[in-house]
Formats: sequence, structure tokens, C-alpha cells
Amino acid sequence: MNGHFATRLLDDNGNWKDQFSVNGNEVTFATIGDASTSEGIFWEAVNAAGVLKIPMAFFVWDDGYGISVPQKYQTTKQNISEILSGFQLDEEGNGIRIYEVKVGTTQR
Repeated sequence: MNGHFATRLLDDNGNWKDQFSVNGNEVTFATIGDASTSEGIFWEAVNAAGVLKIPMAFFVWDDGYGISVPQKYQTTKQNISEILSGFQLDEEGNGIRIYEVKVGTTQR
């Protein structure tokens, strides 16, 4: 469902509606839920970012929520950071940096 709320970015002639760059000084911000990481487009995006060395902050909300089945039935090792470890930045500068952040919960 990662494209469920997508907005068409092309006009009727197939041209981009927006200019995406200001002299190439942007950082891409992406956010996705862990259930959507089971889709191929997620892996394609991560791989492309690593190959092209795109400056991006990619946030995966690895919180166990999804619309179909529990995380244990759709995510290897039930941890996206661990699965992505093969993409980790190496000494030659290939790959991506991976940070795992624990977000606390607030009791009401």
C-alpha cells in the first residue's frame, strides 16, 4: 500500500508539475511503515539511493503495524535495520548509513 496515497506528479502532457532541484543541493526525505517494506519498490529505492549516492534520510517506522498480517509473518528477522545491514556503508564509500533509533512511548 506504499503508493496508496500517491499524488500524480506529471501533467497531462507527461511533464513534471514541479521543479525538483535547486542546483542539486537537496536532501531527500522519505518515510514508510514497516508493512510497506515487504513491497519491491522499497528495496528498489534503497538500492538506487546506495548506488547513486543520493543524499537522503529514509525513515522506516518499524513498529509492527500493518493492514494484513503480524510482522513475524512478513518481515525476515522482524527488524528492518538488521535486514538492511548488507547495504551498510563500507570503507570505499559504497552503501548507506543505517541508524536505529528507539522511540519511547508515552503512557496516558
